[in-house]
Amino acid sequence: MRRWALQAGVVSRWFIAIVSLSLLLPILPSEPVEAVPTLINATGNQSNGANTISATLPSAATAGNLVVVICTIDANTTITTPVGFTVAISQAGSSTIPSQAIFYKTAVGGESTIQCAFGATSKVSVQISQFDGIYRAPYPATGFTTGSAGTYSSGTVNVSNYSDALLISGFMVPVNATISGWGNSFTEITGGGITNGNPNGRMYWSSAYRTVAAGGSYATTASVVGNTSNYRGQIVAFRAVVPSPINSLSLVNSAGAPASSFITMPPVSASFACETVTTPLFDTNRRIRFVQTVNTSAPGLQNVSMNISPVWTGPSTYETADASGAGCTNGQATIIGSGVTLQKASGPCAVPGSAGASGTKALDDSVGGGTEYNFLLQNLEPGCVWDIYGFDLSQKIPAEKPLGGYSIQVEATVVSV
Repeated sequence: MRRWALQAGVVSRWFIAIVSLSLLLPILPSEPVEAVPTLINATGNQSNGANTISATLPSAATAGNLVVVICTIDANTTITTPVGFTVAISQAGSSTIPSQAIFYKTAVGGESTIQCAFGATSKVSVQISQFDGIYRAPYPATGFTTGSAGTYSSGTVNVSNYSDALLISGFMVPVNATISGWGNSFTEITGGGITNGNPNGRMYWSSAYRTVAAGGSYATTASVVGNTSNYRGQIVAFRAVVPSPINSLSLVNSAGAPASSFITMPPVSASFACETVTTPLFDTNRRIRFVQTVNTSAPGLQNVSMNISPVWTGPSTYETADASGAGCTNGQATIIGSGVTLQKASGPCAVPGSAGASGTKALDDSVGGGTEYNFLLQNLEPGCVWDIYGFDLSQKIPAEKPLGGYSIQVEATVVSV
């Protein structure tokens, strides 16, 4: 964490704010670090003629773990998303190809029995698995295929946008069959079915997983033993937990050299009326530089939240966050973000479309109260350098106030999402 402090001290009968910056950077960990995702437990179930099917995990899910549900039906119909789950991939079938969906959720804790519900009655199966070591926002990537040969194929998933992934694939064939094993280093999660009785009621289902530590395209196959039938292959990649990024913040000028941490506000003469002074807080020659030094494996966005909190350090009768009397009763500071810029200084990252922060924000009605701006940084990778600037500091000076000074803290928090 880094901290900038802004100190304003009036050194004559005129009001002169001399600002000394201190920057605080708390890097919030996304999740605890895990070596690799781990299969905790799994279960499955089937029916040769139903529109719902459920199964129960051997032990209830632990909060924070990933729970994955694969629902399959030998019919062209809809599949209802289980309560609390999110769709990773859902595909309707045809008169000859099964419908299948893969759902997921980050467990709140206690999840046990989960049901698949379908829009028709036919052969159905449900497969449930629980993993730890998965990021709370898994960012699933998907792939799929269909076929009818004796070798089941998952389709291909591309995880070039991030590494440290958990790959899961599953299928069902509506005939009497088994598999001899999974290819490409996939390990079976669970499998089963109905392999005796009326041939019209026989079926087989299975799922498998693999963890990878590098981006790329991945797929798996399984050799089906016995009868063959049309199948739908699906594969989903979930982002694994990674270490929290190690970042740094600094004050730089437009050339990237260290910038002064002292700012002098315009002097004004003592007055019997309320006055306002304004000066650039962060501009093109005094920027907050954010450096990404560790790969977060995030394909989406990261959030930077910046909180600016001036505190008057002079006579106690002066404040920086009192809105009474339009700020003129005791004093109120305002952070003006009218031209905020989030600019890529260097590195492989994409240029953001918008800084996501603008507008004028007066401090709340408490001494030292802060005002917050949020930024979205896109696709952070090692070596990415960003500059944030475009803020002014304005201060209401109540009539006949004595000399004093500022202590201003700027806090920036980086959170993976």
